[in-house]
Amino acid sequence: ATLIYKIFSWMNLTRPPVVENESTYTTRIAVLLIAPALILILMWYYYPLLRGSLMAFQNYSVVGGSTWVGIDNFSDVLFDAQFWLSLKNAVYFCALWMIMGFLPPVFLAVMLQEIPVGKIFFRVLFYLPAVVTGVVILFMWRKIYDPSPDGILNKILAIVHIKPQTWLDDPRMAMICLVFPLAWAGMGPGCIIYLAALKGIPDELYEASDIDGASFFGKLRYIVLPYLKPLLVINAVGAFVFGFKSGEAVIATTGGGPDFATHVTGYEIWQRTFLYLQFGHGTAMAWILGVLLLAFTAYQLKILNKVEFRTANR
Repeated sequence: ATLIYKIFSWMNLTRPPVVENESTYTTRIAVLLIAPALILILMWYYYPLLRGSLMAFQNYSVVGGSTWVGIDNFSDVLFDAQFWLSLKNAVYFCALWMIMGFLPPVFLAVMLQEIPVGKIFFRVLFYLPAVVTGVVILFMWRKIYDPSPDGILNKILAIVHIKPQTWLDDPRMAMICLVFPLAWAGMGPGCIIYLAALKGIPDELYEASDIDGASFFGKLRYIVLPYLKPLLVINAVGAFVFGFKSGEAVIATTGGGPDFATHVTGYEIWQRTFLYLQFGHGTAMAWILGVLLLAFTAYQLKILNKVEFRTANR
């Protein structure tokens, strides 16, 4: 109680504020409100980040002492063929995600805006997969990808006289089959965001384009995409980062197989750190990947600074 009283006394909350100190009083109230969240962020994000930066330069041991090895962990990782293979697979996963998970919601939002009837029904229909937990989605699609002739997809292929496929067991198809359920589940939320942005486009532009005889794709190119460009750049950063954070999906579905076809960097970091207990190598990999993502994010934000934000009235 004494500690709380002292905090409130320092924040000037035990007496009403005077007019000339109103801004100071408001600032202290704001600091008090954000303090719990700030403490939790420092405790659970930045403190582990600092500890991890030290582990990257150590031969870290859970039991016993850890020895300082300098940049040996980074040099070992940079000359590790397994790391570069996982990074190559991560780039492939990210490229598939940008194609299947980032672009389709834009066109789906345009379609849902143009549909004449049943807009609410279709919006709810496309959003429902996002309600289910991602791990549940992946396990559900593992059943759908059953490679046996009795699998759901193989039964559908049998109707059109196509031979059964092995899906996740095929190195050529495994990555595509891994990305598709994630894109399917994430299409609804992305579509809703773009739908909200499309409401900010003035109707006068569509009317003028109709008078000029613009086609659907002309409206999409010269009206919709320019107005959505700031949102597209922001979402592109998030989609790119998500594409490299694909370790959870691999753990839940393929385990890096078959033949290392889905062995991405996130899974390699998890495997090195928690299976082989090579904390130094795993942390070094995480830092290398983090620097690459920071560089791309900085580049995207530089582009965003040049983008003109518009509203429906301006």
